[in-house]
Amino acid sequence: MKNTLLKLIVSVAFLFLLSSCKDSKLTYAYLMQHPALMQQELIRCQMVVVQDEQCSLAKRASSDFATLMTELQTNQEQFGEKIMRAQWLQATSHQEIIEIKKKIAELSQDPAQSKQLDEAKQNLQKAEVVYQTQRSNAKILIAVVGMMRME
Repeated sequence: MKNTLLKLIVSVAFLFLLSSCKDSKLTYAYLMQHPALMQQELIRCQMVVVQDEQCSLAKRASSDFATLMTELQTNQEQFGEKIMRAQWLQATSHQEIIEIKKKIAELSQDPAQSKQLDEAKQNLQKAEVVYQTQRSNAKILIAVVGMMRME
């Protein structure tokens, strides 16, 4: 009796945990990087009457992922080069962030350089966005390869 009650409580708590996670919006990049979750989202969308924004996003991500899978199957070497290019761009943008941070540290020492400091901080924000985009692109391509290996 106690064991059954404990299982029931744990099951209900788990369901609440799952439902609370569902409230968060999934991004296109996250779906592309997590194809199993994308499939779950597509299945959920098939069960709902009214297609929401998340369903449109999941369908677009699925279509784009399928295009990348086809690209990989068609020419694996070229796809590998595409991954290397994405990783190189990620590394380059990371290096740019490091250089900008050094410049900000130098400019912070001189109060007369406040205009250049503000400009450098803006450049840092832009560089961080570029880096996150490049990082996401590389992760997506690697996720495609991961799915190919699972098939």
